Amino acid sequence: MMRRIAFALALLLVVSGATKIAAQGPPGLEEALSLKEEGRCAEAIKLLDGLRSNPDALFALGECLEEEARGEEALKVWQEFLNLYPQDPRASPLLLRLGRLYKATGNGQAALQAYLRYARSGGPLADVAWEEAGDLYSQMGYYQEAVRAYRQAYELNGSTYLRQKVIETLAKARDYDRALAECRSLEKAALSPPVRAGINYLCGKVNQEAGNVRKAFNLFRQAIEVAPDSPYSYSALIELVEANEPVDDYVRGLVDYHACSSYPQACGAALLAFGRYVAAHPSDHKAEAHYYAALIYRKLGDYRASLKEWDWLIYTHPESSLLPEGWWEKGRTLEQAGRDEEAISAYQKLAELYPDSPFATKAIVRAARLLEDRGDFAQASSLYLKMAGKDKEEAYFRAGLALYRAGDLDSALKLWKEAGSARAYFWLGKALMRKGQWAEARSYWERAYSFSPESYYGLRALASLRKLDFASGSGFKKLEQELSPEALREWVRSWASGHSSPNPESDPRLLRAESFLSAGYRDEALALYRRLLWEYARDPQALAYFTFYFRQKKLYSLSIRSAVVLINRAQEAGVSAPLELWSMAYPLFFPRLLEQEASSFGIDPLLLASLIRQESLFDPWASSPAGAIGLMQIIPSTGKAIALALNWPGFSEKDLEKPWISLRFGAWYLAKQREKFGHWFKALAAYNAGPVRVAGWWEQAGGDQDLFLEIIPVEETARYIKAIYEQYAAYKKVYRSSP
Repeated sequence: MMRRIAFALALLLVVSGATKIAAQGPPGLEEALSLKEEGRCAEAIKLLDGLRSNPDALFALGECLEEEARGEEALKVWQEFLNLYPQDPRASPLLLRLGRLYKATGNGQAALQAYLRYARSGGPLADVAWEEAGDLYSQMGYYQEAVRAYRQAYELNGSTYLRQKVIETLAKARDYDRALAECRSLEKAALSPPVRAGINYLCGKVNQEAGNVRKAFNLFRQAIEVAPDSPYSYSALIELVEANEPVDDYVRGLVDYHACSSYPQACGAALLAFGRYVAAHPSDHKAEAHYYAALIYRKLGDYRASLKEWDWLIYTHPESSLLPEGWWEKGRTLEQAGRDEEAISAYQKLAELYPDSPFATKAIVRAARLLEDRGDFAQASSLYLKMAGKDKEEAYFRAGLALYRAGDLDSALKLWKEAGSARAYFWLGKALMRKGQWAEARSYWERAYSFSPESYYGLRALASLRKLDFASGSGFKKLEQELSPEALREWVRSWASGHSSPNPESDPRLLRAESFLSAGYRDEALALYRRLLWEYARDPQALAYFTFYFRQKKLYSLSIRSAVVLINRAQEAGVSAPLELWSMAYPLFFPRLLEQEASSFGIDPLLLASLIRQESLFDPWASSPAGAIGLMQIIPSTGKAIALALNWPGFSEKDLEKPWISLRFGAWYLAKQREKFGHWFKALAAYNAGPVRVAGWWEQAGGDQDLFLEIIPVEETARYIKAIYEQYAAYKKVYRSSP
């Protein structure tokens, strides 16, 4: 019961638009909106359909129908909303939604009319509407109308890519004179290299079609020279090669190298080009030719050839600035080839030859780690100490840890006493405890906690003092009062009265971002909101405003970021933030789901909240470069495996964006890792890095959870566990009155 009350209180703390609307709206609206937010649109639709007389219910119904891919029904709802509530601020941007839906259902004429209607209204997204209209006109073959639409859009936002669309459209219309005139007008424009490459390639194609072949080839060459890493440059190179036009082999190799990741055939072409270039210039070629060739060979798994290129770089280009990096990459290549002894030698040689290079410290650490992996702790310790001149704390800590692993506790203690950091004090306590010196151990743990009470090491020291188990608590503290926007602003004024930035509420970009949201352009809205938050990050009053504003919009990740930065600004001013503000930085969103899944899988709900906060900042649409999706950042292939284990019917990748599914899958997977490994640190490591290597790391650490974290070779995973540990402590501070 206590948990239910706490979660309800946490939800009440959210002063959101949906909460206020639900309080004022008809019965059933609050539940319908909660279901929608949880990703249960199929269920929400049944409730919302009976509440159509309420504008918020009708708008939510339209969004849910779109989410469920019921486009025809969504169109009818949006038309109904426009007819019933034309003055609602969400109504006008709905024309853009209509346009997209009509377009998706194949009704181009209706889509065009919707876009034009909005564009002519002069709304905040008129430029977007004109561009969309231009795209449709072009698809329909109305090229002159498309050009006029693109020009209207350009007049409103000045983006060069709209001029590119004008050129492309004129070329489609075979109006080469006007297209080339447009190209000439851009010749003197100040453009970034990638944009210039795109313009040069496009104008080259227009000249080619117009019969100006030599001019076209010149523009293609300019494209590859100004930005060899641009995809347009690769297209330009293909045009030149297919026309048997001569291209400098070094430049050709460089363009192919940058295209290699997207076009595998470019890898071999790059190697051939670099080979020809070196052969043609045996005594005066660029060192970069060997550098890029070595990287390509390594990417292809040909380590022998890659090492040969590194050696050519190192031994035939003694004046090159690439030498330190060449030694570093040679070491990495040797490691990947399984030649650890030689890798250690390469890293040590780098540190010896180029002690002031930023690669020197990295090389020392990597070589020492390899020595530790084979059990040569004494030599590893000596190697760590060589970087003391650059980073004494890191050098002494790592050297001490290597000696600790070797059983030389006295030498480790001496080094850690010199390090003088929270983590050194924590490990001093562990070493002294191991020696049976309990009083001294406690003294150093107290010092670690006092030195950095909110850091991982300070918190681990406190846990050691109090013999606390990780993630074993339950229950919540009731917050004494809610924090209103007015109260937060008043608190900020009490210590930040000197700030006089413009009020963000009057910033026209805010209305543009809101229009993007209403129109369904979520990514564009988020990009603009992030820009605004970054620009106002030094203004505490603006941060106070954004903390509540983003919460109301259910943009939880941005609300959390706003609250965190505001807390930091207060700390810089020597002011402690109220607990209620901490609760906005460490919130309990989706409380019903959190409680349900935590209970089902035997996980502390605050640990589950900490993991979600770390993974996605409570953004259901979050995605990572590795392809992870949703609140719990689940890789689609892992999601399929979980669905199979849970006998989940009809699973699709898009399901991972639904909070109720993401939480169910993530909690199940985390619980399975806990069940498999028997320890939360191992379970978290497996959740982040996969379970394959976790058992080996634990065995190396001898079952010591603190040593386990220190020796994890994947830095991201070690940081991940520390971050969740710190966030879990913050959640306990807010909801249980304990760190």
